[in-house]
Amino acid sequence: MITIKKIENISREAWDENVDFFTQSFAWGKSRKALGQPVLELGIYKDGICLSCILVILKSIPHTSYFVGSIYRGDLYDEHVYEALKIFGRENNICAFTFEPNIFEEDKVGVSQMLLKTDRHQFALWSPFIDLTQKYKDLEALFSKTVRNETRLALKNGITVEQGVSNELFSAFI
Repeated sequence: MITIKKIENISREAWDENVDFFTQSFAWGKSRKALGQPVLELGIYKDGICLSCILVILKSIPHTSYFVGSIYRGDLYDEHVYEALKIFGRENNICAFTFEPNIFEEDKVGVSQMLLKTDRHQFALWSPFIDLTQKYKDLEALFSKTVRNETRLALKNGITVEQGVSNELFSAFI
């Protein structure tokens, strides 16, 4: 029987051995917690043995004691895991889970019948390229009104961008 349990006191190395994508990594969970988001570190168990780890980002539903759990770029699970997640959710005030499985070619993998397809994604399915050698005003003209306003607000608040490959910059990123 498959069960889902909270994992506590696990090392970074042990956690990261059981995940395949950075949004399921120990560091990602730590960064979400630092931003004040509730995070659950769960294990999928069969006969007492941990088969896999799942990082769940919780979003509270306003004016209730309920949450929606989001699993970004996790594995594509079988129906036994989905049933175990339902049970865990009921016991922990999680009324729904959203999934963005770590799959890229549905026709090769075959998406589970228990999932509903949506056009919304946490991460873009493609990456835009911007020529940063242009002047800021020329770049700004390419942005939507919302992005222009967010960029101006960030500049006003002193947000800066640093480029480099040093360990210090990477540590600040994590």
